[in-house]
Amino acid sequence: MLAERSTPATRDNSEATPDWRDWFQVFDGGVFDGGHDPWARAEQRGDVVRLTLDVGETLDADKADSPFFDVPVDRLRELLTQAEQHLVEFHALATEWLRRQLPEHAEAVSAALRHALDLR
Repeated sequence: MLAERSTPATRDNSEATPDWRDWFQVFDGGVFDGGHDPWARAEQRGDVVRLTLDVGETLDADKADSPFFDVPVDRLRELLTQAEQHLVEFHALATEWLRRQLPEHAEAVSAALRHALDLR
């Protein structure tokens, strides 16, 4: 049996862990919140996405005295698409390995890995 992954508490003390797909909400005017201290944040500002290391308890990237950098929207979208493809490729390689090394458990472990990676 695989252990459930632990999830850091978020600002409101819920147990929701940000999912890698949550980054995509930035392109629709949403904000990606890293979910734990330091309070990392990503939000679209015109043709760039501002990534702020720690917005602090204010939750306001403009008032945060923290390093930030801007990434062009198209480049971030490209990077996220590449990351997804790399996860898919990793899962495929891991599944091949599992079938050779643990054939009796390969399908169950592969399915658990797919779930953990949030692949569709």
